[in-house]
Amino acid sequence: MKGKSQKRRTTANQDESQRTLKRNRFGELRAYSKVTEREIGREVLRGPDDSKPALERLLARDPSFTDFVIHFVPGARTVNRILTTSSGRALVVSEVEKYVTAELSHRLSQTDFELFQRHHLEPPGEALPRIYAAMDSAIFQVAVEQGPIILLAPEILQRVTDWTLEGDSGARCWNRLGNYFAQFTLVTLGLKTSSLEGWWAWSRTDLIQEVRELQKSLQARFQARNNIPADWVLLDAAVDTVEGEPGTFSKLGQINVPLQLFLSAQPQPLRNLLAGSLTPALFVDQLIGWITNYAPGSVRQVIYRLP
Repeated sequence: MKGKSQKRRTTANQDESQRTLKRNRFGELRAYSKVTEREIGREVLRGPDDSKPALERLLARDPSFTDFVIHFVPGARTVNRILTTSSGRALVVSEVEKYVTAELSHRLSQTDFELFQRHHLEPPGEALPRIYAAMDSAIFQVAVEQGPIILLAPEILQRVTDWTLEGDSGARCWNRLGNYFAQFTLVTLGLKTSSLEGWWAWSRTDLIQEVRELQKSLQARFQARNNIPADWVLLDAAVDTVEGEPGTFSKLGQINVPLQLFLSAQPQPLRNLLAGSLTPALFVDQLIGWITNYAPGSVRQVIYRLP
């Protein structure tokens, strides 16, 4: 009985640790020795301008270390920060537009999707209500996954603005959008699950194949070593591999930031993947589960039950 009670407390502490990692912190600096690969220390960032002071605090702990590597691990506040530069906003807009386009390609017939690509939100004839309905559905889906940052995309902003002209129907859409933004907030805090519909459901099979390729690449890269490298070395290798071969890892590349957050917060799955004790499918379910707050064991079942 005592053992079960201790296990529940341990699980609760782990859950709270995961929620803490996902919420208030802006990010974290971690320092590692290049020679021994061991961690020297870490400092929590208090805000976007704290990087240099945090580095100074970190190095002040042991000035004898001169050959080191610094890792910046972003937090939820970092990821949700809206960039003020034109180039930064353009990148965000581009990613949101790619997501919405992919959603519409699955929600519309081939004919209607081609009309959308040519005419966007001003298609001719009878396609208009179908494209509007699909666009609304896509907006709700991306809202619960990415939050208010989606309003930077011009077509999304135009469509939700159009709701103000649609009476009761438009009002209901605004209520739904508010509810999805609220759900996104709770997902960020680790208190509610996100949605597995849309991109996750369509991409899971491709993600498994890409993780299988990542596993082969990492195993070949470290085959000469007698032991598995330190977490940060393995994380760097995984990120470099994904970013260096966009044609091979297109799906993983689309979730590059959440992937890095997952690998930083949960290094063991990648270690197990390299060792061959975790299958690519189970790794993907752990990745999706961490991002969406679903229990990894339920990800496959939930996706398979989707219409």
